[in-house]
Amino acid sequence: MQKKAKAARVGIFWFLILCYGLNTVGDELPASKLARGTAEHLLAGIDIFKTSVGEATKRLGEPTRVRETYPATEKIAGDREYVWEKPGVTVELRTEFFRSSELQKSDGEFTSVITVTGTNGAVGRTGRGLKLGDPINAIARIYGNRFDRTYDGVSDLIEIEWKPGTSIIVRWNDKGLINEIDLFAPE
Repeated sequence: MQKKAKAARVGIFWFLILCYGLNTVGDELPASKLARGTAEHLLAGIDIFKTSVGEATKRLGEPTRVRETYPATEKIAGDREYVWEKPGVTVELRTEFFRSSELQKSDGEFTSVITVTGTNGAVGRTGRGLKLGDPINAIARIYGNRFDRTYDGVSDLIEIEWKPGTSIIVRWNDKGLINEIDLFAPE
């Protein structure tokens, strides 16, 4: 009987840890970890709120590939992925678009995520100056120390979130140099 009670307590313990004790990517950070100052909105010269796909194409050239990852219906927004492969950097722009005038925003397509990967910091940089190839300690120098460092099942990462506003996820290589930055629009 004592073994069953102990097993039940251990099970409850792990259930509570999994439900409440671990912050996962995409969850809202606690107030103590929310970044201060103006929310980041620029990555690779693309403003997540203002830059259209057409403007991004003028800046970066024709996309290397475009893929509709989820089709739009009359009631649900669809997703598109635009990818530019440049020397030392890949820029990915994910958008949501609409088929129904009932759901349609001003231009029918808006950016939800911008991702840069690689080593070219001239292209892969935020509005505040964090860039691909920077050491991970540049994050605290540029954005302060209010962020969350976690593991998402693939790699270690740092998540910086502003309230209300955008968030950034930063990943790095085994030398501690930033090799991926993701900028997310508010949900």
